[in-house]
Amino acid sequence: MNNKIIAYLLSCILAFSFNSAIAQRELPFLSIKNIDYLKIYINKFYKPNEKFVGTACINSVIYVKIKIDKNSSIASVDVSETGPVEIKEALKKAIWATNDYWKLTTDEKKEIENKVFILPFIFCYQSGCSPGGIITNEDTLKVYRERQKNLNDGILKSVNNILRFESSSYGSINCILISPMFVGSIN
Repeated sequence: MNNKIIAYLLSCILAFSFNSAIAQRELPFLSIKNIDYLKIYINKFYKPNEKFVGTACINSVIYVKIKIDKNSSIASVDVSETGPVEIKEALKKAIWATNDYWKLTTDEKKEIENKVFILPFIFCYQSGCSPGGIITNEDTLKVYRERQKNLNDGILKSVNNILRFESSSYGSINCILISPMFVGSIN
């Protein structure tokens, strides 16, 4: 009888501990079959420079290349050659913050052995596109005209450079393409 009580108490303690760990984790593990959860993690960990976001006038795409090793850890993170440094650095930090959440099955490890994940990260920051009010200074007008011109150039440049990353460029790439993620702020 005592063994049954001890076994019951141990199972209750283990169940409580397991549920507490899940509650603290809040997010599920990442794998190929639930790769879209990566966007949830990025929303949690992506913290771009607020000053940049508040004054930016750009629509663009940054492609994030993620290599996961056989131990379900991030081996490398690379981002598009083009794009604002502030966004690229925030993205890299957000991806690296997911390192403890990857858990690939044996079959998934085999599937990605020579592949990378590519995440198109679409962003639209337009807080700095309009000066607000009437522009009376010719220099200020030139600045905002240039910003408007650059607003849509970012998309064209990023699509043209889809396989050009900071660390290297490719003619083709063996990858798992993740559906795009969008973030933005328009004032």
